[in-house]
Amino acid sequence: MKRYIIPILLVALLVPGVSYAVQNTEKNENKNKGQSQQNTVQNQEVEQEEEGIENEVEEKMSEVAQYVHKLLADPERQGGIGEQVREIARAQSESQEKIQKRIEKIEAKVEFFKMLFGPDNQSIQDVRHEMQQIQVRVQQLQQLRNKITDAADKLQIDELVTSLEEQNTALEEKLQEESETLSVFGWFKKLFE
Repeated sequence: MKRYIIPILLVALLVPGVSYAVQNTEKNENKNKGQSQQNTVQNQEVEQEEEGIENEVEEKMSEVAQYVHKLLADPERQGGIGEQVREIARAQSESQEKIQKRIEKIEAKVEFFKMLFGPDNQSIQDVRHEMQQIQVRVQQLQQLRNKITDAADKLQIDELVTSLEEQNTALEEKLQEESETLSVFGWFKKLFE
């Protein structure tokens, strides 16, 4: 009988402890699952926001490219103000290509390297320079618009100006987001730039 009492007492003492440990483990797992799910949702929201900004930039650049293509393809834009508008459109077309290449270069940088060394600051500066050139073209287009008498031409230039300004806004948001990327050695890299 004594042989059975000791194992029974051991079981009686250990079962509540094991049961408590299992319950705590399950609670911690459920808590961790909840936190994990919350982190996943937050990560998805951040990714969706980043994708939204990237999509907005692409959309605005596409709109501008369409307007520029329309202006360049218009056979009535020969001589006078029409030729000036075409020249601005050509310059904008070249600028679009440069911006696209720089944005691709910025986005192509691996996240790990961004975390270590920061964003591609040279590409960001190049895009900002092109954005300044776009602002100059917008002012030129607005000056030409004041000289034009045809309402359809004015509307076309207004649409292009609006599209260019929206593109600049979207690009600025994208560049701001990239510039705010935290990095471990970014401060050190900036010392040599």
